[in-house]
Amino acid sequence: MKYQINYRKAELIVFFFLITAAGFSQQVPKSKPAPATPVIEVDAGNSNGVIRRLQGGNLGPVSPLRLLNLSDYFRECKIPFVRVHDAVWFSSYSVDITTIFRDFKADASREENYDFRQTDEYIDSILATGADIIYRLGESIEWTADRYNVNPPKDFSKWAAICCNIIRHYNEGWARGYHHKIRYWEIWNEPDNGRATWTGTQEQFFDLYKITAREIRRQFPDVAVGGPAIAIPLIRKNGEYAPSDFTERFLDLCQRDSIPLDFFSWHNYNENPWELAHMPTPIRQLLDRHHLFHTKSFFDEWNYTPPGFSWAQGETREKSFADQSSVKGGAFLANVLMLMQDEPVDMANYYTTTAGMYGLFSDFGVPHKSAYAFKAFSALVNHTPVRLETSYKKSDSLVVCAGTNEDRTRVAILVSNFTARSKKAEFRVENNFLSGPLRFEMYAVDESHNFSKVREYTVTGTKTLRIPQEIKGPSVVLLQWEKLDVWK
Repeated sequence: MKYQINYRKAELIVFFFLITAAGFSQQVPKSKPAPATPVIEVDAGNSNGVIRRLQGGNLGPVSPLRLLNLSDYFRECKIPFVRVHDAVWFSSYSVDITTIFRDFKADASREENYDFRQTDEYIDSILATGADIIYRLGESIEWTADRYNVNPPKDFSKWAAICCNIIRHYNEGWARGYHHKIRYWEIWNEPDNGRATWTGTQEQFFDLYKITAREIRRQFPDVAVGGPAIAIPLIRKNGEYAPSDFTERFLDLCQRDSIPLDFFSWHNYNENPWELAHMPTPIRQLLDRHHLFHTKSFFDEWNYTPPGFSWAQGETREKSFADQSSVKGGAFLANVLMLMQDEPVDMANYYTTTAGMYGLFSDFGVPHKSAYAFKAFSALVNHTPVRLETSYKKSDSLVVCAGTNEDRTRVAILVSNFTARSKKAEFRVENNFLSGPLRFEMYAVDESHNFSKVREYTVTGTKTLRIPQEIKGPSVVLLQWEKLDVWK
């Protein structure tokens, strides 16, 4: 059988195929190139100072009310400073003025009218961990219907004399005391935060501060006196920071009347780690504007308050504090401690490094994820304190800090991802000075790891060390390279 080709029909088929193919090619979008992997560079040959030990805390390691002793954690993290505020919430009947000098009608000059016993034990438990102390002179916050101890003292001069005798007990041995050389003495806590902390007027507090600060300076010229631990130091106006009325009036008073203010202490709780971590800059600018150039800035209460954070009783409060102590809260904590390395802040104290609400531990002494993140930063600053220059895009939302040790046998990079999305990155250590075989280790704080080892292998030291790594969201990761002969 013979086949005949219908050329006209064949031409139509080919023409139709070409038209269809052309239309299809126009309708299918071209695949976009994969986004470039962010590169995080660490220049091992360029040191820019030290990583500052800003992992201070609030409250001591021993909590008799909870039958807890977290001293080993404090020692391991080498918490540099502990602020002793709200001790009666967590510990024994201690620290507050009314726990030491219990009858305000008594003679303030007689040592038998003071009971230092429980406060002595509390102070000793902190110093035993190697931490120094910021001693808050005043009272703990009161949430009771009536206010018992946060009222203005009936005699400001007598109250100042009591404060001086407390200093004398701990620094000069008075009343069978000690020579602890506690340097920082803070007058009151959050006098701007309503009746739970101060029931008097602003003017009454300003008088109390003026009388007490001057008397402490007169009797103890070598200690640092400051305060007043302001709850809301700044407010937002037209997208910029401005001092609160209380802050402005307090600083005006110190400037105008030359009232001692060796350190200005202030607080902030926030859901945005970048906003919180950068608050020291407007605080420093505010102090300088009042010509308080030598006044230090103490950020001595801070923590993460997640969106929707609430004190409402029941499951709402439980969820709020669970979110605060979660991996997200740990990433927040690590972000802040690294971001503040470049901020004009002299001291920072997380609230709190102990157990319970706002704490790094549960009431049973179980470490939260936030405790492991705190531990991760402490490992960086304690083992590799020489800071190394880093370069990375802040828009990638990863926060990074790197360091080495004085012997130059280890390089470590801490990275925090506060977002919910995992992020891929390539870490490079340029101008690497580590020679010979190296042990690489990766530790993580995430939903599956509690600052535990995720990876480990041996590499050869080269001028550029590289590792591609996905950083889960949220998480905190520590990468480190170490010479093997260190472990012999």
